[in-house]
Amino acid sequence: MKSGLILFAWMWSWVLAQGQRLEVATSTLDKVRTEHQKLRDKSDSLKRVNARPEEVKRWSDSTARKNSTNIAVIARLLDENGWMGPDKIGKANVMTVIHLMRQADVATQEKYLPMLKSAGQQGMMRAEDVAVIEDRVAISKGQKQVYGTQIAKDMKTGEYSVAPIDNPNEVDQRRALVGLGPMRDYVKKWNIKWKP
Repeated sequence: MKSGLILFAWMWSWVLAQGQRLEVATSTLDKVRTEHQKLRDKSDSLKRVNARPEEVKRWSDSTARKNSTNIAVIARLLDENGWMGPDKIGKANVMTVIHLMRQADVATQEKYLPMLKSAGQQGMMRAEDVAVIEDRVAISKGQKQVYGTQIAKDMKTGEYSVAPIDNPNEVDQRRALVGLGPMRDYVKKWNIKWKP
């Protein structure tokens, strides 16, 4: 009987500790989300008013530093808690984690890609968000992308093209599996004519 009470007390303290960790994670992510949204709003504002190049550069550098700090915070939270779905931290915080992961360096993206894939397979994040990060990692490593989400820009001509795709004839089938529309529709915003 006594050992049963000890086990119950230990389990209860563990449950409370897990709840407190999620509260801290959620509170931290709320702050990161608020700051990140302010950065995005300011960036959008600068684009709308055609700000001077030096002002845009200053803001861009500042934003990159803040995003780097926020990505480090998110990485620490993922290391401590694993993937935290919308049921634990809220949908808005999940979207903030995903958005910042898309901006993270390749080493960070590659480190967390297995966790993100698992979360996508379990329905704890959108499969199309995993696809974007998976393609970014592949292209950054000099490999072909799987889902065709990455667009390249020719710096000389300013023209856009789809970064190399593995087996392009089947890309629309792979895209459909993760909730992405057909390539021909996706590439229109860059004035690209899709030919597999």
